[in-house]
Amino acid sequence: MNTFSFTADTERGRFFDFERPITITHAPGSLDVLGGLAEHAGGLVLRLPLAPAAHVALQGDMEPTIRMRLLEADGTAHDVSLPCERLAPGGEPIEYSDWRVVMRDFLALQSPIACPEQRRRANPQSPIPNLQSLIAFSAFLVLMREEFVRFAGGVRLLVRCDIPLDEGGRAALAVAVLQALVTWANVRLPTRELALHAQTLARRCLELPDGVAAPATALHATAKHGLLLRCNPLAVAGNPHLPHDVGLWAVQLGEADARPWRQAQVAVAMAGRILSQQLLAQEGAEAATVEPEQRRAARALRGTMQQGYLANLNLAGFAQRFGQLLPESLSAAAFLAQHGPLPDDLLPLEPGAVYPLRAIASHAVAESFRARTAAALLPHAHGHSRDETLALLGELMAQSHDEAATYGLATPAAQRLVQLVQAAGPEHGLWGARACGGGHMVAVLGRHNKGEALHKLVDQFNAETGGAARVVEGVS
Repeated sequence: MNTFSFTADTERGRFFDFERPITITHAPGSLDVLGGLAEHAGGLVLRLPLAPAAHVALQGDMEPTIRMRLLEADGTAHDVSLPCERLAPGGEPIEYSDWRVVMRDFLALQSPIACPEQRRRANPQSPIPNLQSLIAFSAFLVLMREEFVRFAGGVRLLVRCDIPLDEGGRAALAVAVLQALVTWANVRLPTRELALHAQTLARRCLELPDGVAAPATALHATAKHGLLLRCNPLAVAGNPHLPHDVGLWAVQLGEADARPWRQAQVAVAMAGRILSQQLLAQEGAEAATVEPEQRRAARALRGTMQQGYLANLNLAGFAQRFGQLLPESLSAAAFLAQHGPLPDDLLPLEPGAVYPLRAIASHAVAESFRARTAAALLPHAHGHSRDETLALLGELMAQSHDEAATYGLATPAAQRLVQLVQAAGPEHGLWGARACGGGHMVAVLGRHNKGEALHKLVDQFNAETGGAARVVEGVS
């Protein structure tokens, strides 16, 4: 942050005006310690803020234009600008659907920054736009549409994003720009609302079904603390302390195919729809024989299922009752014929695909349980109970990883790195690992002073696979 502040200050008289004040914000990336798919089922996830961050410096400008300078890792800069009239002709913000057309046309001529997940519905073969610009410009529109903010004049934005533009990187950049805008415009918004607006940006402007955990982590980041989130749609359920001798690292593996993760999200949504309909049918059949209090509880549960909050079920309840209401697998065609399309048009069913509904739903419920258990255990990982607690946490991570690998949610590279960590084990101060982030990242648990052992393993992994994996530290 201090380095970026210095960089922003050196831009006075060049990109920025000498006299006007500059607002500086940053937002860290996040590590999915445990929880994973539970985020998309309304359950609990345990996150950790990472050291790399998105940085933004903003200065108001009299000219009604958004001017942006993007700083790249190699020191080069890329300038792009957008007249405010394109966002709000006549002073009123345009519709999200119209905005996507505007940005496709406007940014197609800019230098692209690759984003393998960017879905281009109107023309899938068209060039991928500059995603950093798209996120930053979209933040203005989201605040205008969702909070009725009106900006006087224009702004100059200096942006440096030290995070790959996966879901966590997109969230961090969106949060940093949103924070800068509301600070500059003197708009008071709760952090919860800012996180939800960042998710709205991803969904309505980028057309990506990103969750809310990454922006929430960027906003609630605290050094040496995890963040337990309930994603229904968003509530902070805990802020467990990370003892000083416990280390959590992310190993970034590079790009991964997003399709298996998206298919798992679809399966979770399908399971929620089926369970809500099954519960509705049961409620009608039992109306004459069940006590009113039980009927109210059943209606509340059905409402939870209708909203997609499958992971609110407890493990025992799912195994004993609700899991049996789901078919083991179901084709897309059969689901559409029996239950109709999903309400979320960002989660289309693939023609010809068969979804393992019961297994994926069980995994989402179990992930929520593991996140809650880990959050309760983590603060006790010190003193005489440290090793025993780390062993339990490592077991939770191993369970999560094995299930994810079974359902295709861990890439071969992630599986190999987890194998290396598990083989090294407690003798080398490493207690657990799991694939996360859709398979392009691995979370590693160990003793805080054993980072060197992990770096050696990653070097071994890179030599073996020809990869370029790198270790990323948590916020300290």
